[in-house]
Amino acid sequence: MAEKTKGWPPKRRQKQAENMRKTKPWKRTTGPRTAAGKEAAKYNALKHGFYTPEADALRATLKDLRDMSQWP
Repeated sequence: MAEKTKGWPPKRRQKQAENMRKTKPWKRTTGPRTAAGKEAAKYNALKHGFYTPEADALRATLKDLRDMSQWP
């Protein structure tokens, strides 16, 4: 049985992987260079941290507490 993937078919994935290994784009990344870019990037961990399993559990607990106490 063929492996199911959500995105590209296996041939396309293989071709993209070969291209990535050949061009090595990770060697050209520099991160933010301007003050504005650095200011925006420093919040990335906070923004993406809102979607961790721990944060989801905390939101569920807070929702339960709000429902029990009838907060607005």
